[in-house]
Amino acid sequence: MRLSLPIIFCGLIAFSSCNKGSDKVEDDPSSTTDFFVASFDKDSLEFSNLFNPAQDLGEVDFLSEASGLVRSHYNSNFIWTHNDGGNMEELFLVDTEDASLKQRYFIQNSSNLDWEDISVYYSSGFSYLYVGDVGDNFGIRNGYSLYAFEEPSYDSAHSNPSIIPRRIDFVYPDWQKNCEAIMVDPLSGDLIFATKGFSKTEIFIANAFQLNSAVGEIILKKIGELPLKNVTAGDISQDGKFISLRTYNDLILWVRDPGESLSKAFLKTPKRLPYNGLEPQGEAFCWVENGYYTLGEKVSGLKPKLFFYSKK
Repeated sequence: MRLSLPIIFCGLIAFSSCNKGSDKVEDDPSSTTDFFVASFDKDSLEFSNLFNPAQDLGEVDFLSEASGLVRSHYNSNFIWTHNDGGNMEELFLVDTEDASLKQRYFIQNSSNLDWEDISVYYSSGFSYLYVGDVGDNFGIRNGYSLYAFEEPSYDSAHSNPSIIPRRIDFVYPDWQKNCEAIMVDPLSGDLIFATKGFSKTEIFIANAFQLNSAVGEIILKKIGELPLKNVTAGDISQDGKFISLRTYNDLILWVRDPGESLSKAFLKTPKRLPYNGLEPQGEAFCWVENGYYTLGEKVSGLKPKLFFYSKK
């Protein structure tokens, strides 16, 4: 029997204390994340030779504004995705064999103001998802939210399944930000936010201490800057080795050494991953054990396709 999400995330804190409160949840005082400012020219980066060219897995015709993608741990050979803001509060389970829809799940007590990405935390056999209501194109929101819940297991007997999430509210320390990329660091349980800037990408963090003990609004901590613009998705491989951010036109890869901090990894010169460039508006990316997937939005009547890049 799997433990429920509130027990895993809140530990000894009572379930009621996991609800939204009025207090601000500051950074873990024991956190030692170093601040970094990386420097590189994206257009001059070498290409990684670790992965094969794209495989076209088929059209994704059941959603039009795919905005997040993540692997499933409880459902073999499946991935999760969702629509962008203004659409229904739904999560889609996708069969990676042919990009078909296996099942859709309604997320109760939530609001899709601007859902931009989804990430997964997997530990000790338990899998939990974060859906990020983190977009803010016009910089006008007073706060942002995450919806956290244990990953559902597919059951063909349930025709209209639903999910009851835990809502985690957060703000940035300085100003409103537009963000389209969130990713869990599997080595620490920290949640990383990469903003979508026109000249640079700012990296913020909600560490595991904040996520586990939050009874109010989390204040994110800025940990660095990258010379990238228009970042639309990101993910970290389950072993923590591969860190990637995607833009509309590129996939950027950092290879992390064992025991290396996130800040030190981001300071290294990255490489570009193979990318076919056939997505008119690339919005989603995720790692799996043997490669990675990409997915874009429907643009000008062109249905998005799911692509897979296998590891050599």
